[in-house]
Amino acid sequence: MKKGQEPELIYSEYCQDVMVDGYRFEVNIVSSDIDPAWCLEVVDIHGMSHVWEATFETDSEALEAAMIAFNDEGAAGFLQPDTNVIPFPSGAGG
Repeated sequence: MKKGQEPELIYSEYCQDVMVDGYRFEVNIVSSDIDPAWCLEVVDIHGMSHVWEATFETDSEALEAAMIAFNDEGAAGFLQPDTNVIPFPSGAGG
């Protein structure tokens, strides 16, 4: 990569839309050409982005973390009107 050039984003094959409790969420799992760690983002029906602080060694681990959060929190855990900060365990990833 040349100096000043933006990193190239790599989208996981596990990116998908998920229905939880009747609400659609967009699960984005992204890496880059300069950092192999995978980042996890869930976008709710209001377009609010929920990003994990932890990164993941593999994209499948990131997807698993999202599914665990959906199972534990349900849609209500993501649909917080006052904040988009959700205290997921920081040890969930790599």
